[in-house]
Amino acid sequence: MGARRRDEVTDRSLYQTGVNLNRHRLRHLAVRARRLLAMTHDAQSEPAAGVRREIAEAIASLSRGQREALMLVEWLGLNAEEAGRALGIASASVRSRVHRAKAALRARLSDEGGESWTT
Repeated sequence: MGARRRDEVTDRSLYQTGVNLNRHRLRHLAVRARRLLAMTHDAQSEPAAGVRREIAEAIASLSRGQREALMLVEWLGLNAEEAGRALGIASASVRSRVHRAKAALRARLSDEGGESWTT
């Protein structure tokens, strides 16, 4: 086999390995998302439904950028670099958006009920 042919085979192998790793990561994220969604449907009591509604409204009040960064990092478990690649922004911007989103949620949720939802 010539040197050029070996390089082409190596390139295809590396490409396929990258594709497979990415597919594995996406499957992992999908499973995690399904598990998280299943957990939210378990508690059907009225107080739990009210809490979920308040949290959903608070998250909906965030800017789109903050909401996207928060969901990717905190809900789906991506790190700042992965979320940055997905959003097309720098990882430092992701960390900043997540920080601002958490601060906004903390302020809104502690103001609404008179008690703090933070830990």
